[in-house]
Amino acid sequence: MIVRVPDYFSEFSCIAGDCKDSCCLGWEIDIDEDSYEYYQTLPGEVGERLRKGMYETEDGGHGIRTNNCGRCIMLNDKNLCDLYIAAGEASLSEVCTDFPRFGIEYRNVEQKCLSLACEEVCRIFFSKTKPVKFVEQELFGDSDDDQGVTEEEAAFFEEVQRELIAILQDRTKPIGVRVDEYLDRANEYQNKLSQNDVEKHIDWLSFNDFSFEHFDIRFGIINEMELLRQVWQDFKDDMQTVLTEDDYEKRMKEYMASGDYRENDIEQLLVYFTFRYIMNAIYDSNIMVYAYLSVMFTMIVRDMNATRFYKNGGSFTIEDQMEVARIFSKEVEHSEENVEAAKEEIIWG
Repeated sequence: MIVRVPDYFSEFSCIAGDCKDSCCLGWEIDIDEDSYEYYQTLPGEVGERLRKGMYETEDGGHGIRTNNCGRCIMLNDKNLCDLYIAAGEASLSEVCTDFPRFGIEYRNVEQKCLSLACEEVCRIFFSKTKPVKFVEQELFGDSDDDQGVTEEEAAFFEEVQRELIAILQDRTKPIGVRVDEYLDRANEYQNKLSQNDVEKHIDWLSFNDFSFEHFDIRFGIINEMELLRQVWQDFKDDMQTVLTEDDYEKRMKEYMASGDYRENDIEQLLVYFTFRYIMNAIYDSNIMVYAYLSVMFTMIVRDMNATRFYKNGGSFTIEDQMEVARIFSKEVEHSEENVEAAKEEIIWG
């Protein structure tokens, strides 16, 4: 088995109670079947409390309830997990053990990344100034399932991913030029894959365009998405107040001309989203959809950055960038419905 990860992957370690925005707060918490069976036999007060707090989901699975504040019932007042304290890491459900790690598997490869929904991941991620590299490690054992992917297909999509990331990391060119080349190359690969010559161009995802009309389309998409937390609604309200029809272009350009705008952060975000999503095309062949999704998500974060810049009175720190990215990732990336809504708009909008 080959595991492919970004070069900062091993730097992550959960900061537990020191985290200001716990992953045990504001989300539904699923329980995998093995954990569910184990929890039926867990002794003591913790086991009893856990069983009282479990419920059956609509699809027949199981989850752990949250309280009126959206906190997992096992999260104590020090933001530590009582289940972990009582029974150790091995007692945690799969979703709790894996987060913030996520990935995709195909043939004998597991590609893994770290989610920006995690505060500590954001700290590591935005501290990087050099282009991220991706490293591979060969582990003992092979996958029992090739997921219906041939060696040739895997090699093709790995080439797509490498080439697109290389374009984004070419710092001899402005980021807008790189994005244009990135989308052109994605279109070339899409045509090669589908053996036709149809160019897909979405005006409202033109990276160097600063029209309010196109921003309004992007904002309309996120405004219709599932709302997970009030902080996301508050941020969207700020965006509507700051990025108005009269001021959008001027305020975006002023933010990007300021000393607080960091083009390398935008590059890192584009690479992050590309690494996270582009290999999904191995299952549905939608290279262009995932390329545009990566651009769209980066542009929305850039819009959020400009909003925070003006709300701060013309200041945008690295801590602001971390918080903005975390809010976006937690609300959008970690809702399958929200990601699908964005993809559908790219396909049909």
